[in-house]
This record gives sequence, structure tokens and C-alpha cells, in this order.
Amino acid sequence: YRFARKNFATVRGGLFADGYTLEEFSYTLPEYAFGLEYGRQTMVGPLKLAVQWCDMTGVTAFASIGFDF
Repeated sequence: YRFARKNFATVRGGLFADGYTLEEFSYTLPEYAFGLEYGRQTMVGPLKLAVQWCDMTGVTAFASIGFDF
């Protein structure tokens, strides 16, 4: 979602299951994650601050500047 011209917010989510065969997916509990990211367009690229939660690792946060390649 873009707001105030140079600012943007992103909501992310994911769900995955691990298995080698289709039968393993039926009894494997899925892992899930979600997060929120705030960004602002700057002269050197986007400046991003993100917080995310996953049931495997808990809460994590990161910051980045510049474009993803």
C-alpha cells in the first residue's frame, strides 16, 4: 500500500509444509509466517524496516537500503 507519495507498507504471509512424498503432507503440520514492512523511497533506493513472526523462529526484524537484485 503506497501512501504519502514516497512511503509504502507491505503485509506478507506464508504457509509451507515439508515432505518428500505426497503422503507425508497429509500428517505433517504446516509452518506459517507473517510480517509487516514499512518502506520509504530515498535517493539511494528504498529504505525498508520489517518485523516478521514465524512459528519456527519467533519474532525477527531487519532493515535494508537499496534495491533487491
